[in-house]
Amino acid sequence: MGSCKEELGGSEYLKESHGLIKGDAPELDLCLEKAVQLTTFEAIKEGLASSAHDCSEGGLAVALAECCISNKEDMIGAIIENLDFDIRKDAVLFAESQSRIIISCGKRSVGRIREIAKRNKAPFCVIGKTGGKKLRIFDGKKELTSFSLRRLRKEWSESLKRKIDSGL
Repeated sequence: MGSCKEELGGSEYLKESHGLIKGDAPELDLCLEKAVQLTTFEAIKEGLASSAHDCSEGGLAVALAECCISNKEDMIGAIIENLDFDIRKDAVLFAESQSRIIISCGKRSVGRIREIAKRNKAPFCVIGKTGGKKLRIFDGKKELTSFSLRRLRKEWSESLKRKIDSGL
């Protein structure tokens, strides 16, 4: 839920992939933020959401990875197939645009969450489905990335130590 914009300024992606710390921070639209938060709250209150995770540091790709590995004992993969946005793919995956939340839910809940989002004027789209032992992200029929949950968990859990060992 929310809108993805081509906002890579000050992002982790720009810093980690290109060694750049520059650009404008993502824009914050308080009306959009309120709509997204209210929709998420209502979906949770009605028992429609299995999980909800904000897209912030690292963007959509990092938030999806965190969603998949958040429960160490019961990690759940995802297949992301609907990233049809009119912006660059690196921005779709790593922009840190504000007011975006990933909600996972059962198939029966999608329509009701869509209704709630529409009533609150919050952008909403289904980007994929959960299941499996990998996080797979597609652009149409082309697979952009695929990571086993075990590898994602290992990378995530060891990242702080690597940063400290390298002198931050």
